[in-house]
Amino acid sequence: MGEGFLKVPCSSCGRPLQVAAEKLPTHIPQVRGRCPFCRHEFHFPNPRFTADLAPDPAFVEQPAFVFRSIPTLWALAAHQRFPLKEGLNTLGRHGMLAFPEDPFMSRIHCLLDVQPFLGGFRVVLSDDGTMAPGSRPSSNGTYLNGQRVGPQDKLLLLKDDRLKIGHTELLVQA
Repeated sequence: MGEGFLKVPCSSCGRPLQVAAEKLPTHIPQVRGRCPFCRHEFHFPNPRFTADLAPDPAFVEQPAFVFRSIPTLWALAAHQRFPLKEGLNTLGRHGMLAFPEDPFMSRIHCLLDVQPFLGGFRVVLSDDGTMAPGSRPSSNGTYLNGQRVGPQDKLLLLKDDRLKIGHTELLVQA
């Protein structure tokens, strides 16, 4: 093999592949290859990988649905903040986050599941209670940004999303 080439054996058929070393990136620890003989796709360690050039995880942008800390809900009319906790949070007239003054809200109206994810948290909204045994859909519905949440929907919440349950409007805050 010529200079500047690596000899990498296929992980399926064992035949040696010729890989141009100068074309390999320096910031990726594993490289994907495809054998021209058996068409098997495999990964092999990148000999040019330099850990110093890898992206710093602190500066890698997280998806929009990942909160750095557990979010809170802001009741718009009441000017009141409701902190969520990790795990299932029930919202309703008799929920963990209770709104007893709203007669249009079900006893347990909807669920917010706060889950650890990618070094932060994600929040999954469910109207029908499929996350809680024995739960049923709310009769007046749950609305996310003006759109009714379907009975089997599980939706990821973003910062500044608006929830409407009964006649109560809530804003998702980071």
